[in-house]
Amino acid sequence: MKNDNLKVKFSIRWKLFLTIIGFSAILTTVALTSSYFVYKNSSETVYGNIALSLAKTEAKSIDLDDLKELKTLVLNKFNEVCAANGNKVPTFENEEQENAYMLNFESIKSEPSFKSVQKSLDGLFLDNSASSVYVGFIDYTHNAFVFFADSSHSDNYAAPGSFNKGLITEQSDKIKNLPAKDQILEPYFDESVDYGHLMCAAAPIVDTDNSLICHAYVDIDFSIIYKSINGFINNLAILIFAFALAFTIGIVVLFNFTLVKPIKRLDAATTSYLNTDSQDPTNITEIAKLKINTKDEVEHLTHSIQTLEKNIKL
Repeated sequence: MKNDNLKVKFSIRWKLFLTIIGFSAILTTVALTSSYFVYKNSSETVYGNIALSLAKTEAKSIDLDDLKELKTLVLNKFNEVCAANGNKVPTFENEEQENAYMLNFESIKSEPSFKSVQKSLDGLFLDNSASSVYVGFIDYTHNAFVFFADSSHSDNYAAPGSFNKGLITEQSDKIKNLPAKDQILEPYFDESVDYGHLMCAAAPIVDTDNSLICHAYVDIDFSIIYKSINGFINNLAILIFAFALAFTIGIVVLFNFTLVKPIKRLDAATTSYLNTDSQDPTNITEIAKLKINTKDEVEHLTHSIQTLEKNIKL
């Protein structure tokens, strides 16, 4: 009896290998994605709490009398400029116009109140890992945030009288109608072209009569944290890839010895049986010679084929 041999186009070994690689890739993607977000969210929580804690410390460390005097000096000048501009914050078409505006506040830098407040901010900055430490006032009338003082070491130094047009409505609206002591700006992200990725938080500075003086702000540069997260994810990816590769090779080698090789031996034996005179009762076939002890379905299949061969010869 002749056998029409069929070629194996795709072996079990390769199917197994590619299947494990596919599942490993899916699990790796899921693990890396979930790890990224867990690390990112936990980092945001940790550094947000740090920023808010520093802001509260800043609010308690500044001399209130000096701060109130500085507030009066800055806001008087700021309101004068806005009044002369139709009660609107000025816009600058070039750097010269901005410099001319800042000249209105130049004399404030020599005031004792400014020096006192800035000294406090410098001390807080140098003792901590903040990117910027400053105080300022949310001016709802002109929809602007006005800087009173900034640490001279801040990454993006803002001189007294500097302002940001357009409030962070989502943040400011939450605190606008709260009592002064409760006007805490919870940690939030400020992602801008000028300042990059910043984790910001602010605490109110309250006068002895419980009225609001201004806010103490702390910004932490989160781009450094992003680099740390990316570094962690890259290292984790390498580790997972190495583990997945070693695991895949181990599984393939194991299945090769326990499944693929016994099946190949069984296949070779049945092919030999079909290509030889298998009806001769004195002829010991390759099937009869098979000794497969895998203790699984392959061994059971081998015994079944050997039994079938014996029954055919009867």
